[in-house]
Amino acid sequence: MPLVPLAIAAILTNAAELSEAVYDNRVGVGFAVEGVVTLPNRPGTWHMAIEDESGGAFLRNHSRKCDSTFFKAGDRLRMRGRTATNHFGVVFAQCTQVVSVASQPAPIPRAATADELLAGRFDNRLVRITGIVREVFKDEVDPRWIYMVLNCDGTRIVVTFNSDTADVAQFTALTDAIAAVTGFCTPTTHGLRRILGRHLVCFGPEAIQIVVPAPADPFDVPAISNKKRISQTEVLQMGRRRMCGTVSAVWSDRHFLLEDSAGVCHRIELVDDGPPAFGSHVEATGVPNTDLYAIHLGGALWRPATNRVSSAGRAADSAALTFKDFRSARFGRLNRFMSYNGRTARFAGTVVSIELGAVKYRNCTIRCDDFTISVNSGTAGGFPEALAIGSQVEVTGTCVISAGIWQPSVAFPHIEDAPMVVLRRPSDLKIVAQPPWWTPLRLLVVIGVLVLLLAAILLWAITLKLVAERRGRLLFRAEIGKAEESLRVDERSRLAVELHDTIAQNLTGAAFQIEAAKDATSPGSEATTYLDCAEQILKSCRTELRRCIWDLRSNTLDEPDLNKAILATVQPVADGADVHVRFNVPRSRLSDTTAHAILRIIRELTANAVRHGRADRIRIAGDFSDGHLHFSVADNGCGFAPDSCPGPSTGHFGLDGIRERIDKFGGTMEISSRANGGTRVEISIGAPHAKTTKGG
Repeated sequence: MPLVPLAIAAILTNAAELSEAVYDNRVGVGFAVEGVVTLPNRPGTWHMAIEDESGGAFLRNHSRKCDSTFFKAGDRLRMRGRTATNHFGVVFAQCTQVVSVASQPAPIPRAATADELLAGRFDNRLVRITGIVREVFKDEVDPRWIYMVLNCDGTRIVVTFNSDTADVAQFTALTDAIAAVTGFCTPTTHGLRRILGRHLVCFGPEAIQIVVPAPADPFDVPAISNKKRISQTEVLQMGRRRMCGTVSAVWSDRHFLLEDSAGVCHRIELVDDGPPAFGSHVEATGVPNTDLYAIHLGGALWRPATNRVSSAGRAADSAALTFKDFRSARFGRLNRFMSYNGRTARFAGTVVSIELGAVKYRNCTIRCDDFTISVNSGTAGGFPEALAIGSQVEVTGTCVISAGIWQPSVAFPHIEDAPMVVLRRPSDLKIVAQPPWWTPLRLLVVIGVLVLLLAAILLWAITLKLVAERRGRLLFRAEIGKAEESLRVDERSRLAVELHDTIAQNLTGAAFQIEAAKDATSPGSEATTYLDCAEQILKSCRTELRRCIWDLRSNTLDEPDLNKAILATVQPVADGADVHVRFNVPRSRLSDTTAHAILRIIRELTANAVRHGRADRIRIAGDFSDGHLHFSVADNGCGFAPDSCPGPSTGHFGLDGIRERIDKFGGTMEISSRANGGTRVEISIGAPHAKTTKGG
């Protein structure tokens, strides 16, 4: 039934309602009950049972919110809490507050029979039931609990004990005793075995009262006789029994096969580790069970037999079982299958698997054609170190056939399909041939390596292709760049030649004409003044034209280092002056237009410093700051008055040309100069755009 969380629920006020809420899997239900302790808590636990007029309830506390007070049977308590789930997902009543109200004599448990208990008449009540202790074992899933099985007039009743307060050996010693057990009858379980049904919950050995003690000597019990006349129901109702025989196989610390004098093999399951040696004659005592083929013993003990047991029933065993016997038995001759149990088997085959990790009682699987047989190392001390998957082996050992234990609800227990052969001595397994080097596993490894190698080659080829394509694109771009550069150089050279052969020649001719006009004009006349001005303007034009022609033939714009580009630009006008450049601006930050303007400005300022200021030392600097490009040109010339310097009216266009270039970039220019103190020109323009393409 799925859990039903309840955010808001009525408070439960009696034990019967609380138990009903727990069994209905209702979570989050609050309770406030008052009752008498019937099953008190013990040190190390916080589990108790209470009763009131309505019934009983079992309470626990995983959160440890209650104090560590321990109550005794008969204490009247008021308890508050809420239903919750434990780590198994099982609903339980969790106390959060406990108050002791009064103390009274311990309640008397109700005497119950097995039929009454299983019918539910004493659910959630303290009861006492009497029976024979048949079996005791620790829970293999939750080792905190010990299970005891009582035989109550042929009916099995399960009793659980908390192992935190007791040792399993205390209960094992009670096997075959008649005991009266007092406990809390619960119709469900608080662990993983949710279909356990009604059983008793106890907390310690004090819940057990011995009516008839167990035999002082566990071997002082009747021997199993008239085995062919015993029914399966009678086997389950037997008490402890004993049998003698010879150990024919040992396949774990707790299991061995015992062959009696009639040649019947019995499976013995020990209560503790430590089986006898193969071939030894022993006496075993335990609780009988059956698979309908033979009687076996569980919870058994053994000791050496005082008298040697002869096995007359296996005289025909000289012919060992072979692979053909197993094969025929598997296909339609199951009537002989259990008759193989305990017989010697001898066959050859190929090892297909070997159990890893185990030292004693290791298992391997051997294939004979299409049939596989499990082999246990038994008392051979393990398998040979040379044994490997693929080895060809010959095996001799005891055949062990297992079937399920009969229960009233199972008409016929099933036989395990695959037999097991248990080795007896180291010589029982012989390696005939080691596995060939070229095994399927190694073939798979080689194929895997080849696939990985092929994948690596394919990846390398794809990577090489991508690298080649990327380098091809880079080379293509480089070639395009070279072609563009060559075209630009050719175009510049053509323009320079055209300017030199046309405009420059025309300007030279005009200069000669002005010179001739001056010679024909009287000195000091007004015409002479205009001719001087025209001559100055023409001279300036010729100078500027020469610089343009030089720029067209120069490759300074292609120079990635601006310091070198500036030096190459000012060198023709420096006239031997000492020029020092410190221009901390990457060329890639400037477009060609911006770089060309900066170079023209610096060249003009350098030319003015040399020609007009007669400077012999010039310092050029520049960097980026505050989102602007700042650069300056300083010299040690004679200086001048910025406000009264010659202008275009007298044929001087230098400073006005510089201002016009700066205005295009939205910049500013500051000039500081004093007589014989040199001149410093500082220019600031907005941060230029990054260079994208080269202009022609």
